[in-house]
Amino acid sequence: MYVSLFASRIGWDTNLKRGSSAFENLGRDLARGFLEVCDRVDVVFPKGKAFPGHSLPEGVRLVPLRSRRVATTAIPLAAYLRREQPDALISLGMLLQNPPTVLAGRLA
Repeated sequence: MYVSLFASRIGWDTNLKRGSSAFENLGRDLARGFLEVCDRVDVVFPKGKAFPGHSLPEGVRLVPLRSRRVATTAIPLAAYLRREQPDALISLGMLLQNPPTVLAGRLA
């Protein structure tokens, strides 16, 4: 099974004081859990939203999209979905991230 997690930004760190949010910690834990039962796990995020120090498990692939804003990720995310064809896409974000994710799924 192949799972993709769509995150609005990457900055996962085990130390909550270093700027990681509940969504980032949830995403890290989900990536770790899916990696135990899946063949492949990708974390997809808008370009420019990552910073050094993320603590994703080894084996999780980071995939930056060609979009700087979450609101404009539908087309790049749809292209990723057509190219990679994951079995599942999970949106790890707040309200503004979900509409582009649903639109990308329909476009793919």
